[in-house]
Amino acid sequence: MAILKNEASDIQIVFNVPRDDDRTINGISKNLKEYNHTKLSLQEAVFRYLQNEDTCRNIQLLEYFGEKSEKPCGVCSNCIAKLSPSKVDKKEVKKAVWSLLKSKPITPNELLIALPFPEKDINKVLEELLYMQKIAYNNCNELVVNS
Repeated sequence: MAILKNEASDIQIVFNVPRDDDRTINGISKNLKEYNHTKLSLQEAVFRYLQNEDTCRNIQLLEYFGEKSEKPCGVCSNCIAKLSPSKVDKKEVKKAVWSLLKSKPITPNELLIALPFPEKDINKVLEELLYMQKIAYNNCNELVVNS
């Protein structure tokens, strides 16, 4: 017959971070609003960076860190877009989208693959056509021409 020995185990829990209680929170509560405001402003700056398609990314980053530069880098996505000589005619995009949609129902992803225009331009045309209710989605999430 086996005998059960009740001994202290060698597994222990060690808390490396002090517990948050009134003593620890009181010490930082004065700076909490300022801290939250700083974090929010940093998030807004990152959001502005992502949304800005006009200014050179290099210039934006330098301004974020407090440095100044007037010379665009010429290699970021914004600089390349500015240097791109070909401007897409909205009427051409609309005509191509319309002719493709008249031929058969098609998903937006298939439409982007089938047409040789930038995604941004195709999406603008699709938004306009959907807003004007000239096209709609069917049950299969395909775009179709409204009758």
